[in-house]
Amino acid sequence: MSIVATSPPSQDDIKRIVPWILYVIFFSVLNEMVFNIATPSISKQFLLQPSEVSWFTTIFILFFGIGSIMFGKLSDLFSLKHLMVIGIIVYVSSSVLGFFFRDHYVTIILFRAIQGLGASAIPAINNTIITRYVTIAGR
Repeated sequence: MSIVATSPPSQDDIKRIVPWILYVIFFSVLNEMVFNIATPSISKQFLLQPSEVSWFTTIFILFFGIGSIMFGKLSDLFSLKHLMVIGIIVYVSSSVLGFFFRDHYVTIILFRAIQGLGASAIPAINNTIITRYVTIAGR
């Protein structure tokens, strides 16, 4: 493992990254809202009991928590940019794969877990960026 030592970004860099942070946060929240709206339809499609339907949310939140801890620790060791890109790739690819393999309840649950891991990078890395690089007055 290598520890990444980089110079802090300038204020211009911070101003350039803020719109991207907002963009990523907006679409991650939008994705979760859309999935939650679709949950009753998924329940009807698979003839699921309420306890089975709750796994869609439970597994996502469980792996989101695990991923938050993981990305928080990794942010001390690796480039924030690379970690964010990895998180977004995992999040998007698991969303797409979940769509293509949506015919089976177990695969949806599996891809929701992976999606939770990828999604956890967004707040973990964003909070690290703000804490490290934005002055208290700038917050």
